[in-house]
Amino acid sequence: MTTEQKLKEMGVTILHSKPDIFERCEKEFGVVWENTIFANDPHIHTKHELTDDIIEHELIHIRQQRDSGGKDKWWEVYFNDPNQRLIWEMEAYKYQYNFLKDKIERGKLASLAYFWALNLSGKAYGFLLNTDEALKQIKT
Repeated sequence: MTTEQKLKEMGVTILHSKPDIFERCEKEFGVVWENTIFANDPHIHTKHELTDDIIEHELIHIRQQRDSGGKDKWWEVYFNDPNQRLIWEMEAYKYQYNFLKDKIERGKLASLAYFWALNLSGKAYGFLLNTDEALKQIKT
């Protein structure tokens, strides 16, 4: 199934507007609208056009929100439980990595995985783990 078909099947739309959760994310993690993508069921919010791998990552978060009792419950856990935040983010990054594994050149994939690991180990996610450990987990 294509990414476009998944969006349609899940009833998810991409909006180029800030989600209602933006201000809290900005306060908690220092995120900037220009650099951040938000899954906030049933929408993906972004300022930019998205590649299929990024949409796939965000669709993982939409599914997580639905499986955990809705976006409001998911966001509360996301803000308050760094261990669960790491589990959810790692699931999405691993999926994104595997989605791209056979689609792009290995060097480019390695660079992307390192970039994701830097993000996971940084302020935007609450300094969840170090970069080397994040990279190792993304690739497993």
